[in-house]
Amino acid sequence: MKFDEVVDALSEHPDVITVGSMTGDFNLYCIVIGVTLEGVLKRVDRGGMPELQICDRVRINLFHQIAGGVDWRQGIIDLETWRNKGGSHSVAFKEFEKARNSTGESALAPSSRNRELFLALSADARRPLTEIAGMLGASAPAVARRLGDLINKRQVVFRCDIARPIFDFPIAMVLSLKVAPEHAEELAFRIGAWEETRFCASVASTANLIVVAGLRSLVDGEGFMLKLSGLKHPAEVLHRAINTRTFKVYGRLLDEDGRATRHIPVDPWLTSTGG
Repeated sequence: MKFDEVVDALSEHPDVITVGSMTGDFNLYCIVIGVTLEGVLKRVDRGGMPELQICDRVRINLFHQIAGGVDWRQGIIDLETWRNKGGSHSVAFKEFEKARNSTGESALAPSSRNRELFLALSADARRPLTEIAGMLGASAPAVARRLGDLINKRQVVFRCDIARPIFDFPIAMVLSLKVAPEHAEELAFRIGAWEETRFCASVASTANLIVVAGLRSLVDGEGFMLKLSGLKHPAEVLHRAINTRTFKVYGRLLDEDGRATRHIPVDPWLTSTGG
């Protein structure tokens, strides 16, 4: 199986949310999500993804939550303008500040009763509530209540993404960091709040912090490294690579320009439902 075939096969899995290529010894990476550790291990380490079995080398890192990825702040909106507008803009700004200043409090484990709602929103979160209610066989007020509860508990985070290669951060740097274990979670959320951070998670590995940072140019990479060196708790860089292309991001398959061509509903419950 060739590189492109492995990429295509991995991208078709509903629980593989992101697939990308990068420089270095490991030239391909993917992010797999699930509601249980057993389910994730079944997929990545027990034959659930046969594509991995024919790769030359595979490295697996386990994490329990993402910092900075699902609500990556891309700098499109002038926040100071929003801060002073009032009304719905003021509410949106307060929600932004709440996310940016998160202390890392874990969300509740996603419930399977919300799977159908999650899958419906995954395709297009801008769908009218009446349309979603029709898909679920429920009333619009009932769906609104369930959705409001999920938002308040941060079990659902809405994301508006862009075609990254033609935006301000066309390049990404992938870093594996080693930090003191007692500071890993704290640093994950601190780094995750930075404007450049697309993905950050503390993982069960010697390199216990993984960061994907958006860059305007390769020179910007040195600036990001300087920010890391200024952290209160030191972080040792064990591996550094450049993300050369992203093939899938949060369920959307991308062309060479980063534009979505097709969507595969993200399904964290895949293994727990016999998928």
